[in-house]
Amino acid sequence: MKFCLRYAVCWWIAAFWALQAGAADTPADQEKYFEEMVRPLLAENCQECHGAKKQESGLRLDSRQAVIDGGDSGERAAVPGEPDRSLLVKAINHVGDFHMPPKRKLSEEQIAVLTEWVKAGLPWPAETRTAEQKLSAVQLAREHRQSHWAYQPVVRPPLPQIQNSNSRIQNSIDLFVGSKLEASGLTMSPEADRRTLVRRLNYDLTGMPPGPEDVDAFQADQSPDAYERLVDRLLASPGYGERWGRH
Repeated sequence: MKFCLRYAVCWWIAAFWALQAGAADTPADQEKYFEEMVRPLLAENCQECHGAKKQESGLRLDSRQAVIDGGDSGERAAVPGEPDRSLLVKAINHVGDFHMPPKRKLSEEQIAVLTEWVKAGLPWPAETRTAEQKLSAVQLAREHRQSHWAYQPVVRPPLPQIQNSNSRIQNSIDLFVGSKLEASGLTMSPEADRRTLVRRLNYDLTGMPPGPEDVDAFQADQSPDAYERLVDRLLASPGYGERWGRH
């Protein structure tokens, strides 16, 4: 009888706290909360500087384990279940040495979303599946292909239009560069002089400066394909193989 009473009391306490925790404690609701509230917020405000392509201060915020591991500071970016001890929560509140994003503060609603996510234990559906839910390698690859940029098919984007014609634009790559510059209110830098070009090319391909005679020869060569022939000569030189062979 005592055992049954003790069991009943424990069950009631557990049920009470389960109700207090709310619907978001179920895996399905946690996944929905993450996908609808947290993931878009991280992608829009954080992962440009802390994602796969760029990791300022060594910090990535594109996986649960990366968030826990933290960056170069050696401190965890977030402690699951403990927002008060989480560097990420302090940073988004612009408290302490780190401010994220650095030039503006997230809205109170956005801060509340990330704080609640940390408090809930950093649920990240793709990484918190139970053993029964683990995907096979084939399933995981299929899932990645649906979302990861590296798996998306290569497409030929339409060429952008620019307002101001520029004689420096000679191919489609120049059009993309020119359109971005124009959108930012910038213009192309002046074309480098021949002495600068020959020095840049030598440093890029061989890691060494050109000799004085090489500079003089390139400056004196006014043929239309002088630059292309210099490229070919440096690519065929032992210095090119010596530099890049080291890597």
